[in-house]
Amino acid sequence: MIFKWLAAVLAGLQIIGLSSSEPMVQLFDVKEEKVVDQRSLTPNLEQAVIDLLETSPSVYTGIDMNPQSGVILHIQFTSPVYLSSRIYSGAAKEVYLYLEPGEKPRAVVFLATTDQYVIVTLDKDSDAFIKDHRWIRTKTSGF
Repeated sequence: MIFKWLAAVLAGLQIIGLSSSEPMVQLFDVKEEKVVDQRSLTPNLEQAVIDLLETSPSVYTGIDMNPQSGVILHIQFTSPVYLSSRIYSGAAKEVYLYLEPGEKPRAVVFLATTDQYVIVTLDKDSDAFIKDHRWIRTKTSGF
C-alpha cells in the first residue's frame, strides 16, 4: 500500500502531541518507525522545500512508495504555496518528503483548494538535502 508509512507518520505526530501554534517540521525515521526530530518551519527551510518541489518534478510512476530506509519529512506550509510546475494543479498546503539514501526524493503534495494530492519524484539528491539542512542522522536512517 502506498501510504503505509504515511499512516505511521501521522500516528507518531499524534503521540508527540503537536500543540504549538508555530508551524513545525517533523522528521520520521523509517526503520525506527517514529518521529525522531522536529523543528520550526523557518522561512529558509520553507524556501528550501519549495525549491526542492520545483526541481523538475515528474509524476511518480511506481507501484509502491514504502521506503526501506531514510526519513520522511512532514511539512505544513504557513499559507498555501503556488509552485511553478504544471504538475501541481493548485497551491500546496502540506507535503510529505520521502528521502532515502542514494535515491531521488519523492513527495506527496496535498493541494489546498481541491483536497487532492499529487505524488512526484524530484530531480535532486536526498543525501544532499538532508546534509544541507543539518537534520539529525539516526542510527537506522542510512544517512
